[in-house]
Amino acid sequence: MSDAKKSRRKNLYPKILIPEVLFHANFDLRVRSSSGPSSFANTVMIEEASTISDVLLASDEHAGRPHASFRLPTGATLVIPRRGATRRGGLAIYNPQLITGLAAKGLMWSSLWPGRMVALRPEPLDELRTILADHLGVRQIECAFQFGASGIYNKTVILVMDPAGRSLAYAKLATLAIAQEAVRHETSVLKRLSTAVALRSQVPCLLGAAEWRGFPLLLISPGPARRAPQVFGAMHRDFLARLRDATCTPGAFTESPMWHAMMRLVNTWSSRLSPEWRNRYDWAFIELERRLGSVRLDLAFAHHDFAPWNTRVNADGTLFVFDWEFSRDGWIPAWDFFHFHVTWWAARARALDGDAVTNLVAAARREGIEPADDLLLGYLTDVALFHHDAMLREGREHHRVLELAAQGIDVLRK
Repeated sequence: MSDAKKSRRKNLYPKILIPEVLFHANFDLRVRSSSGPSSFANTVMIEEASTISDVLLASDEHAGRPHASFRLPTGATLVIPRRGATRRGGLAIYNPQLITGLAAKGLMWSSLWPGRMVALRPEPLDELRTILADHLGVRQIECAFQFGASGIYNKTVILVMDPAGRSLAYAKLATLAIAQEAVRHETSVLKRLSTAVALRSQVPCLLGAAEWRGFPLLLISPGPARRAPQVFGAMHRDFLARLRDATCTPGAFTESPMWHAMMRLVNTWSSRLSPEWRNRYDWAFIELERRLGSVRLDLAFAHHDFAPWNTRVNADGTLFVFDWEFSRDGWIPAWDFFHFHVTWWAARARALDGDAVTNLVAAARREGIEPADDLLLGYLTDVALFHHDAMLREGREHHRVLELAAQGIDVLRK
Protein backbone atom coordinates (compact mmCIF):
# COMPACT_ATOMS: atom_id res chain seq x y z
CA MET A 1 0.00 0.00 0.00
CA SER A 2 1.39 3.41 -0.93
CA ASP A 3 2.18 6.03 1.72
CA ALA A 4 -0.57 8.25 0.29
CA LYS A 5 -3.18 5.48 0.67
CA LYS A 6 -2.00 4.74 4.23
CA SER A 7 -2.34 8.41 5.09
CA ARG A 8 -5.85 8.59 3.63
CA ARG A 9 -6.90 5.46 5.56
CA LYS A 10 -5.45 6.83 8.82
CA ASN A 11 -7.29 10.10 8.39
CA LEU A 12 -10.60 8.25 8.06
CA TYR A 13 -10.51 6.89 11.62
CA PRO A 14 -11.52 10.03 13.49
CA LYS A 15 -14.42 10.58 11.09
CA ILE A 16 -15.68 7.00 11.16
CA LEU A 17 -14.97 5.89 14.72
CA ILE A 18 -15.37 9.01 16.83
CA PRO A 19 -18.99 10.08 16.62
CA GLU A 20 -19.95 11.20 20.11
CA VAL A 21 -21.94 8.01 20.69
CA LEU A 22 -18.65 6.07 20.77
CA PHE A 23 -17.60 8.18 23.69
CA HIS A 24 -20.56 7.59 26.02
CA ALA A 25 -18.61 5.62 28.60
CA ASN A 26 -17.32 8.23 31.01
CA PHE A 27 -20.51 8.25 33.09
CA ASP A 28 -19.96 10.96 35.69
CA LEU A 29 -23.29 10.79 37.52
CA ARG A 30 -22.81 13.90 39.60
CA VAL A 31 -25.09 16.81 38.88
CA ARG A 32 -24.42 18.85 35.77
CA SER A 33 -26.01 22.15 34.88
CA SER A 34 -28.67 22.35 32.20
CA SER A 35 -27.68 23.66 28.81
CA GLY A 36 -31.12 25.08 28.18
CA PRO A 37 -33.15 27.76 29.95
CA SER A 38 -34.19 26.87 33.47
CA SER A 39 -37.80 26.57 34.54
CA PHE A 40 -36.84 27.11 38.17
CA ALA A 41 -36.65 30.49 39.84
CA ASN A 42 -33.98 31.70 42.23
CA THR A 43 -31.37 29.17 41.14
CA VAL A 44 -27.68 29.59 41.79
CA MET A 45 -26.08 31.06 38.68
CA ILE A 46 -23.08 29.10 37.41
CA GLU A 47 -20.23 31.55 36.97
CA GLU A 48 -18.44 31.11 33.67
CA ALA A 49 -15.95 33.95 34.15
CA SER A 50 -12.63 33.40 35.91
CA THR A 51 -12.82 29.61 35.69
CA ILE A 52 -9.58 27.67 35.87
CA SER A 53 -9.76 26.89 32.16
CA ASP A 54 -10.14 30.62 31.44
CA VAL A 55 -6.93 31.29 33.34
CA LEU A 56 -4.93 28.55 31.64
CA LEU A 57 -6.24 28.35 28.07
CA ALA A 58 -4.98 30.88 25.54
CA SER A 59 -7.47 32.34 23.08
CA ASP A 60 -5.03 31.77 20.21
CA GLU A 61 -3.83 28.19 19.73
CA HIS A 62 -0.45 29.54 18.59
CA ALA A 63 0.05 31.86 21.59
CA GLY A 64 1.17 29.36 24.21
CA ARG A 65 2.31 25.81 24.96
CA PRO A 66 0.63 23.41 22.47
CA HIS A 67 -1.61 20.65 23.85
CA ALA A 68 -4.29 18.32 22.50
CA SER A 69 -7.91 18.78 23.63
CA PHE A 70 -10.77 16.25 23.70
CA ARG A 71 -14.38 17.06 24.59
CA LEU A 72 -16.16 14.40 26.67
CA PRO A 73 -19.92 13.71 26.52
CA THR A 74 -20.26 14.85 30.15
CA GLY A 75 -19.17 18.32 29.06
CA ALA A 76 -15.73 17.90 30.61
CA THR A 77 -12.62 18.54 28.51
CA LEU A 78 -9.32 16.66 28.48
CA VAL A 79 -6.19 18.68 27.73
CA ILE A 80 -3.00 16.60 27.44
CA PRO A 81 0.48 17.00 25.94
CA ARG A 82 0.37 16.58 22.19
CA ARG A 83 3.08 13.99 21.63
CA GLY A 84 5.25 11.27 23.08
CA ALA A 85 5.28 9.56 26.44
CA THR A 86 3.55 12.39 28.28
CA ARG A 87 0.62 12.28 25.85
CA ARG A 88 0.16 8.56 26.49
CA GLY A 89 0.84 8.94 30.20
CA GLY A 90 -1.55 11.85 30.45
CA LEU A 91 -4.46 9.69 29.30
CA ALA A 92 -4.39 7.98 32.71
CA ILE A 93 -6.53 10.93 33.81
CA TYR A 94 -9.43 9.61 31.70
CA ASN A 95 -11.20 6.61 33.24
CA PRO A 96 -13.96 5.26 30.96
CA GLN A 97 -15.92 2.21 32.13
CA LEU A 98 -17.60 0.82 29.02
CA ILE A 99 -16.08 -0.63 25.87
CA THR A 100 -16.93 2.36 23.71
CA GLY A 101 -15.03 4.75 25.95
CA LEU A 102 -12.09 2.36 26.14
CA ALA A 103 -12.03 2.23 22.34
CA ALA A 104 -12.03 6.02 22.14
CA LYS A 105 -9.21 6.19 24.67
CA GLY A 106 -7.22 3.73 22.57
CA LEU A 107 -7.56 5.98 19.54
CA MET A 108 -6.35 8.96 21.61
CA TRP A 109 -3.39 6.91 22.87
CA SER A 110 -2.35 5.85 19.35
CA SER A 111 -2.86 9.40 18.00
CA LEU A 112 -5.31 8.06 15.41
CA TRP A 113 -7.56 10.61 17.05
CA PRO A 114 -5.18 13.55 17.49
CA GLY A 115 -7.66 15.90 19.17
CA ARG A 116 -8.00 19.63 18.68
CA MET A 117 -4.90 21.72 19.18
CA VAL A 118 -5.10 24.24 22.05
CA ALA A 119 -2.48 26.33 23.82
CA LEU A 120 -1.89 26.89 27.53
CA ARG A 121 -0.68 30.29 28.69
CA PRO A 122 2.97 30.01 29.77
CA GLU A 123 2.86 32.31 32.82
CA PRO A 124 -0.02 30.71 34.81
CA LEU A 125 1.04 27.23 33.67
CA ASP A 126 4.59 27.74 34.92
CA GLU A 127 3.29 29.15 38.22
CA LEU A 128 1.13 26.07 38.71
CA ARG A 129 3.90 23.67 37.73
CA THR A 130 6.32 25.34 40.15
CA ILE A 131 3.87 24.92 43.06
CA LEU A 132 3.29 21.27 42.18
CA ALA A 133 6.97 20.48 41.65
CA ASP A 134 7.96 22.14 44.93
CA HIS A 135 5.42 20.07 46.89
CA LEU A 136 6.65 16.88 45.22
CA GLY A 137 10.33 17.73 45.59
CA VAL A 138 11.11 17.26 41.89
CA ARG A 139 12.54 19.59 39.28
CA GLN A 140 10.68 18.77 36.08
CA ILE A 141 7.04 17.84 35.62
CA GLU A 142 4.41 17.70 32.91
CA CYS A 143 0.66 18.05 33.41
CA ALA A 144 -2.53 16.70 31.91
CA PHE A 145 -5.85 18.37 32.74
CA GLN A 146 -9.49 17.43 32.95
CA PHE A 147 -11.61 20.59 33.12
CA GLY A 148 -14.95 19.68 34.63
CA ALA A 149 -18.32 20.44 33.09
CA SER A 150 -20.14 23.50 34.39
CA GLY A 151 -21.96 22.95 37.66
CA ILE A 152 -21.76 23.85 41.32
CA TYR A 153 -19.29 21.02 42.00
CA ASN A 154 -17.19 21.72 38.93
CA LYS A 155 -13.49 21.10 39.49
CA THR A 156 -10.31 20.74 37.49
CA VAL A 157 -8.27 17.56 37.96
CA ILE A 158 -4.58 17.61 37.09
CA LEU A 159 -2.38 14.57 36.52
CA VAL A 160 1.21 15.42 37.41
CA MET A 161 3.82 13.37 35.51
CA ASP A 162 7.56 13.14 35.17
CA PRO A 163 9.06 13.79 31.69
CA ALA A 164 8.73 10.05 30.91
CA GLY A 165 4.97 10.18 31.44
CA ARG A 166 4.96 8.34 34.78
CA SER A 167 2.27 9.47 37.22
CA LEU A 168 3.52 11.34 40.27
CA ALA A 169 0.35 12.80 41.76
CA TYR A 170 -3.14 14.13 41.14
CA ALA A 171 -4.18 17.66 41.99
CA LYS A 172 -7.64 19.20 42.30
CA LEU A 173 -8.70 22.83 41.84
CA ALA A 174 -12.20 24.25 42.21
CA THR A 175 -13.85 27.49 41.07
CA LEU A 176 -17.15 28.01 42.87
CA ALA A 177 -17.38 28.36 46.64
CA ILE A 178 -19.31 25.11 47.15
CA ALA A 179 -16.80 23.15 45.06
CA GLN A 180 -13.89 24.80 46.87
CA GLU A 181 -15.44 23.71 50.15
CA ALA A 182 -15.66 20.16 48.77
CA VAL A 183 -11.92 20.24 47.96
CA ARG A 184 -11.12 21.49 51.46
CA HIS A 185 -13.43 18.82 52.90
CA GLU A 186 -11.57 16.11 51.02
CA THR A 187 -8.30 17.46 52.40
CA SER A 188 -9.56 17.12 55.98
CA VAL A 189 -11.05 13.67 55.28
CA LEU A 190 -7.76 12.32 53.90
CA LYS A 191 -5.94 13.68 56.95
CA ARG A 192 -8.36 11.79 59.19
CA LEU A 193 -8.25 8.56 57.18
CA SER A 194 -4.44 8.64 57.19
CA THR A 195 -4.63 7.76 60.89
CA ALA A 196 -6.56 4.54 60.14
CA VAL A 197 -3.79 1.97 59.77
CA ALA A 198 -6.06 -0.55 58.04
CA LEU A 199 -6.86 1.94 55.25
CA ARG A 200 -3.48 3.53 54.55
CA SER A 201 -2.78 1.65 51.33
CA GLN A 202 -6.40 1.92 50.18
CA VAL A 203 -6.97 5.69 50.09
CA PRO A 204 -4.84 8.44 48.55
CA CYS A 205 -2.02 9.94 50.59
CA LEU A 206 -2.31 13.67 51.15
CA LEU A 207 0.82 15.16 49.57
CA GLY A 208 0.02 18.82 50.08
CA ALA A 209 -2.55 21.59 50.19
CA ALA A 210 -1.92 25.06 48.78
CA GLU A 211 -3.50 27.85 46.73
CA TRP A 212 -2.93 28.89 43.14
CA ARG A 213 -4.31 32.25 42.02
CA GLY A 214 -6.93 32.13 44.75
CA PHE A 215 -8.06 28.57 44.01
CA PRO A 216 -7.57 25.95 46.77
CA LEU A 217 -5.34 23.13 45.56
CA LEU A 218 -5.28 19.56 46.85
CA LEU A 219 -2.36 17.28 45.94
CA ILE A 220 -2.69 13.51 46.45
CA SER A 221 -0.87 10.32 45.54
CA PRO A 222 -1.88 8.80 42.18
CA GLY A 223 -2.69 5.29 43.35
CA PRO A 224 -2.54 2.17 41.18
CA ALA A 225 -3.46 2.09 37.49
CA ARG A 226 -5.30 -1.26 37.40
CA ARG A 227 -9.05 -0.92 36.93
CA ALA A 228 -11.27 -2.44 39.60
CA PRO A 229 -14.08 -4.92 38.88
CA GLN A 230 -17.42 -3.38 37.99
CA VAL A 231 -19.29 -6.09 39.90
CA PHE A 232 -19.42 -5.88 43.69
CA GLY A 233 -17.20 -8.58 45.17
CA ALA A 234 -14.78 -9.57 47.91
CA MET A 235 -12.44 -6.61 47.55
CA HIS A 236 -15.34 -4.13 47.76
CA ARG A 237 -16.76 -5.96 50.76
CA ASP A 238 -13.39 -5.95 52.51
CA PHE A 239 -12.85 -2.23 51.92
CA LEU A 240 -16.28 -1.23 53.22
CA ALA A 241 -15.78 -3.41 56.31
CA ARG A 242 -12.43 -1.72 57.01
CA LEU A 243 -13.94 1.72 56.54
CA ARG A 244 -16.82 0.88 58.89
CA ASP A 245 -14.53 -0.57 61.56
CA ALA A 246 -12.22 2.45 61.41
CA THR A 247 -14.99 5.07 61.70
CA CYS A 248 -17.96 3.37 63.39
CA THR A 249 -19.90 5.14 66.17
CA PRO A 250 -23.10 3.38 67.29
CA GLY A 251 -26.09 5.68 67.63
CA ALA A 252 -29.81 6.16 67.09
CA PHE A 253 -30.79 6.95 63.52
CA THR A 254 -32.94 9.99 64.36
CA GLU A 255 -30.02 11.46 66.29
CA SER A 256 -27.52 10.85 63.49
CA PRO A 257 -25.84 13.50 61.30
CA MET A 258 -27.49 11.82 58.31
CA TRP A 259 -31.02 12.30 59.70
CA HIS A 260 -30.36 15.95 60.57
CA ALA A 261 -28.85 16.63 57.13
CA MET A 262 -31.87 15.06 55.42
CA MET A 263 -34.28 17.11 57.53
CA ARG A 264 -32.41 20.31 56.71
CA LEU A 265 -32.48 19.63 52.96
CA VAL A 266 -36.14 18.65 52.78
CA ASN A 267 -37.11 21.75 54.77
CA THR A 268 -34.93 23.94 52.55
CA TRP A 269 -36.36 22.74 49.25
CA SER A 270 -39.88 21.58 50.12
CA SER A 271 -41.59 24.58 48.49
CA ARG A 272 -39.67 23.97 45.24
CA LEU A 273 -40.35 20.26 44.93
CA SER A 274 -43.02 18.76 42.70
CA PRO A 275 -46.13 17.41 44.45
CA GLU A 276 -44.99 13.88 43.62
CA TRP A 277 -41.65 14.36 45.34
CA ARG A 278 -43.13 16.13 48.36
CA ASN A 279 -45.47 13.16 48.75
CA ARG A 280 -42.59 10.69 48.45
CA TYR A 281 -40.50 12.51 51.02
CA ASP A 282 -43.43 12.88 53.44
CA TRP A 283 -44.03 9.13 53.32
CA ALA A 284 -40.32 8.25 53.50
CA PHE A 285 -39.64 10.43 56.56
CA ILE A 286 -42.68 9.06 58.40
CA GLU A 287 -41.64 5.47 57.63
CA LEU A 288 -37.96 5.99 58.46
CA GLU A 289 -38.82 7.56 61.82
CA ARG A 290 -41.29 4.76 62.57
CA ARG A 291 -39.01 1.91 61.52
CA LEU A 292 -35.55 3.19 62.45
CA GLY A 293 -36.24 6.09 64.78
CA SER A 294 -34.81 4.70 68.00
CA VAL A 295 -32.87 1.81 66.47
CA ARG A 296 -29.16 1.92 67.31
CA LEU A 297 -27.09 1.49 64.17
CA ASP A 298 -23.38 1.30 63.40
CA LEU A 299 -23.15 4.83 62.01
CA ALA A 300 -19.93 5.35 60.08
CA PHE A 301 -18.19 7.10 57.22
CA ALA A 302 -19.87 6.86 53.81
CA HIS A 303 -17.72 7.58 50.77
CA HIS A 304 -20.92 8.90 49.18
CA ASP A 305 -19.70 8.30 45.63
CA PHE A 306 -18.59 4.68 45.88
CA ALA A 307 -18.78 3.59 42.25
CA PRO A 308 -16.62 1.58 39.82
CA TRP A 309 -15.09 4.73 38.29
CA ASN A 310 -13.73 5.83 41.68
CA THR A 311 -11.86 2.60 42.40
CA ARG A 312 -8.63 0.85 41.40
CA VAL A 313 -6.86 -2.35 42.45
CA ASN A 314 -3.60 -2.40 44.44
CA ALA A 315 -0.79 -4.85 43.66
CA ASP A 316 -1.85 -6.94 46.68
CA GLY A 317 -5.41 -7.25 45.35
CA THR A 318 -7.01 -4.80 47.77
CA LEU A 319 -9.27 -1.98 46.63
CA PHE A 320 -7.98 1.59 46.29
CA VAL A 321 -10.70 4.26 46.53
CA PHE A 322 -10.38 7.94 45.61
CA ASP A 323 -12.59 11.06 45.27
CA TRP A 324 -13.60 11.61 48.91
CA GLU A 325 -15.00 15.11 48.43
CA PHE A 326 -18.62 14.06 49.07
CA SER A 327 -17.89 11.74 51.99
CA ARG A 328 -20.08 11.94 55.08
CA ASP A 329 -19.56 10.89 58.70
CA GLY A 330 -22.36 9.38 60.78
CA TRP A 331 -24.27 7.76 57.91
CA ILE A 332 -26.20 4.49 57.93
CA PRO A 333 -24.62 1.09 57.28
CA ALA A 334 -24.65 -0.09 53.67
CA TRP A 335 -25.05 3.39 52.12
CA ASP A 336 -22.03 2.76 49.87
CA PHE A 337 -23.15 -0.80 49.10
CA PHE A 338 -26.47 0.43 47.73
CA HIS A 339 -24.87 3.37 45.92
CA PHE A 340 -22.38 1.13 44.11
CA HIS A 341 -25.24 -0.81 42.55
CA VAL A 342 -27.65 2.06 41.88
CA THR A 343 -25.10 4.32 40.16
CA TRP A 344 -23.87 1.48 37.96
CA TRP A 345 -27.44 0.69 36.95
CA ALA A 346 -28.01 4.37 36.23
CA ALA A 347 -24.92 4.43 34.02
CA ARG A 348 -26.26 1.45 32.09
CA ALA A 349 -29.77 2.95 31.81
CA ARG A 350 -31.36 0.21 33.88
CA ALA A 351 -34.53 0.69 35.91
CA LEU A 352 -34.92 0.22 39.66
CA ASP A 353 -38.20 -1.66 39.26
CA GLY A 354 -39.79 -4.25 41.51
CA ASP A 355 -37.49 -7.08 40.42
CA ALA A 356 -34.39 -4.91 40.78
CA VAL A 357 -35.39 -3.78 44.28
CA THR A 358 -36.11 -7.39 45.31
CA ASN A 359 -32.72 -8.52 43.99
CA LEU A 360 -30.89 -5.62 45.63
CA VAL A 361 -32.50 -6.26 49.01
CA ALA A 362 -31.69 -9.97 48.69
CA ALA A 363 -28.06 -9.13 47.84
CA ALA A 364 -27.86 -6.84 50.86
CA ARG A 365 -29.17 -9.59 53.13
CA ARG A 366 -26.56 -11.99 51.78
CA GLU A 367 -24.00 -9.41 52.93
CA GLY A 368 -25.51 -9.47 56.41
CA ILE A 369 -27.18 -6.06 55.98
CA GLU A 370 -30.31 -5.73 58.08
CA PRO A 371 -32.94 -4.32 58.12
CA ALA A 372 -32.21 -4.24 54.38
CA ASP A 373 -35.53 -2.73 53.20
CA ASP A 374 -35.37 0.10 55.74
CA LEU A 375 -31.72 0.89 55.08
CA LEU A 376 -32.40 0.93 51.33
CA LEU A 377 -35.21 3.41 51.92
CA GLY A 378 -32.85 5.57 53.97
CA TYR A 379 -30.24 5.46 51.19
CA LEU A 380 -32.72 6.30 48.42
CA THR A 381 -34.17 9.22 50.39
CA ASP A 382 -30.74 10.65 51.18
CA VAL A 383 -29.31 10.27 47.67
CA ALA A 384 -32.45 11.87 46.21
CA LEU A 385 -32.12 14.86 48.55
CA PHE A 386 -28.43 15.22 47.66
CA HIS A 387 -29.29 15.45 43.97
CA HIS A 388 -32.31 17.69 44.55
CA ASP A 389 -30.07 20.08 46.49
CA ALA A 390 -27.57 20.36 43.65
CA MET A 391 -30.16 20.38 40.86
CA LEU A 392 -32.33 23.07 42.41
CA ARG A 393 -29.28 25.22 43.03
CA GLU A 394 -28.35 24.91 39.36
CA GLY A 395 -31.75 24.93 37.70
CA ARG A 396 -31.68 21.36 36.45
CA GLU A 397 -34.82 19.27 36.35
CA HIS A 398 -33.62 15.74 35.65
CA HIS A 399 -30.91 13.37 36.82
CA ARG A 400 -30.66 9.64 36.16
CA VAL A 401 -29.88 8.66 39.78
CA LEU A 402 -32.83 10.77 40.95
CA GLU A 403 -35.10 8.90 38.53
CA LEU A 404 -33.94 5.57 39.96
CA ALA A 405 -34.44 6.85 43.52
CA ALA A 406 -38.04 7.75 42.66
CA GLN A 407 -38.61 4.30 41.17
CA GLY A 408 -37.10 2.56 44.19
CA ILE A 409 -39.04 4.57 46.77
CA ASP A 410 -42.29 3.93 44.88
CA VAL A 411 -41.60 0.19 44.86
CA LEU A 412 -40.86 0.14 48.59
CA ARG A 413 -44.06 2.08 49.19
CA LYS A 414 -46.33 -0.50 47.59
